[in-house]
Amino acid sequence: GITSTLDVDALPHIDADAEALLFRAAQEALRNAAEHSHADTVTMTVTADANTARLVIVDNGRGFDAAEHERRRAEGHIGLDILRDLIAHAGGTMTMDSTPGQGTKLSIVVPVQ
Repeated sequence: GITSTLDVDALPHIDADAEALLFRAAQEALRNAAEHSHADTVTMTVTADANTARLVIVDNGRGFDAAEHERRRAEGHIGLDILRDLIAHAGGTMTMDSTPGQGTKLSIVVPVQ
């Protein structure tokens, strides 16, 4: 029931580690959109240059605020936190922008070799 769009630029070579992180991030974001956000549209965009690859995932779901994120973390929902740690360990960054009633935007940037 979710319409998804994937937009991928012509990409230079992306090493297997960066590719795996982007795949894992897309999995988590899509799973969250399906299970928690009540989104009906998700857009994923992948771009890269010689040094980094970027994945941006935007859904039009219900969104959330920092208090809800903390509450869900306390309940054991730690998928996004684990993902953020994996990306940081690889030298990348993950940012999340979400507002109740306005959906969620997840941006991941990872180094490529």
